[in-house]
Amino acid sequence: MNNKEKKYEMTDESITNSAGFVLHRIRAVKDFEVQAGMMIHAGDLGGWIEDEINLSQSGGAWIADDAAAYGRAAVYGNALMLGKSCVGGNANVFDSARLHDNAYVGGEADVYGNAEIGGDACILENAIVCGNAVVKDDAMVYDYARVSGKAKIFGSAKVTGYAKVSGFASVYGDAEVRGSAEVKDRARVYGHAQVYGHAIIKDYAIVYEQAKVYDDALLCSTAVADGNVEVKGSSRISGNVRKFEERSNGCDER
Repeated sequence: MNNKEKKYEMTDESITNSAGFVLHRIRAVKDFEVQAGMMIHAGDLGGWIEDEINLSQSGGAWIADDAAAYGRAAVYGNALMLGKSCVGGNANVFDSARLHDNAYVGGEADVYGNAEIGGDACILENAIVCGNAVVKDDAMVYDYARVSGKAKIFGSAKVTGYAKVSGFASVYGDAEVRGSAEVKDRARVYGHAQVYGHAIIKDYAIVYEQAKVYDDALLCSTAVADGNVEVKGSSRISGNVRKFEERSNGCDER
């Protein structure tokens, strides 16, 4: 790419980050639009990159403030990095995704669509966060987990393994969703609750406090699992659960 086609240049200002990568401050060489009408003007200083492979010279993608991209990580499309957010490893941040605060995306993770990662949240390994999903605070998404739709993961929640959180579902507090479990629709998992195995939490179901839902269990409709209850086996629960009893009472579809 010749200089006339470039939108930024790497300056001589450099730092070495905690991982030992030498990063250079970037500077815009032409005017261009990023997200929602945000304009970058020629001469504006941006964040830090190790190499031009870290930030596309095309599109509206931009790394601002003290945000940084390094390793084989790539930021492109109209993605925007703010604050002290970082992208490393072989991670990709693209489309109109936004990172801010101290968020970190690493490993082979992908963040795209209109996804937002903030706070001290971490997206690692082969995880995917996409759609209009939000991951913030101290939340972590890693392994092969996928967060999509308008799902929200916050607090100190963890979504790991092959777990999926989608729709308008929320996982927060110190809750964990792992294994091949799914939380979808408008379901909520919070407190110190755990959902794992091949369990599914759907519709308006709620799992909270110390409750555990696992194996092939299914909570649907307006089901509530709380306290120290354990829902396991092949249970199908659509009402309140105070004491585990393997049964089926209205959930026919997973």
